[in-house]
Amino acid sequence: LVVTDTSGKNIYNVTVTPAPVKITAQPEDAVATPGYTEAPTFSIMAETMPEESGETITYQWYKDSVAIDSATNASYTVEPNLGEGTYTYYCAVTCDGYTVNTENATLFVTSATGNYEVTSSGGLTFKYPTLETAITVAKSKPNSTVKLLADATTSDTVEVSSGTFTIDLNGKIWTSNASA
Repeated sequence: LVVTDTSGKNIYNVTVTPAPVKITAQPEDAVATPGYTEAPTFSIMAETMPEESGETITYQWYKDSVAIDSATNASYTVEPNLGEGTYTYYCAVTCDGYTVNTENATLFVTSATGNYEVTSSGGLTFKYPTLETAITVAKSKPNSTVKLLADATTSDTVEVSSGTFTIDLNGKIWTSNASA
């Protein structure tokens, strides 16, 4: 194999080695109400490459980009008493010195009140009090739907520069395919 570096020079006798670990199942988004008694759990699956390599896989979970102490398994149960809000989790999977991150999974802690409902492509549904909040959530979840549940007004201007989602206002459908 010959590889050309950024200066245009050829590099000879290059060996390409496959990554020693592969993520086979990504974590899924979750919804909880404030004061939840059953904490959500995020789980992933990973395997060594080749499967019979005998190498050890290690895990480190992150919440909002900060490592979580003692969260070093393929699954992580969220800590109790998180306040209302949106929290982002992912897992760094390491094998034989190589690290790969999972996709982000979002935990929505919401009291589920409001006139705007967002349904993710995976079927999770949650409600928001303002159109702006609902669209912000929908932009982060491709192919989701924002639905007006009751008569509502907004004086806010909502600009959409990225995201793919649908807005359903009393049966009138708009689709956003904005890109930054």
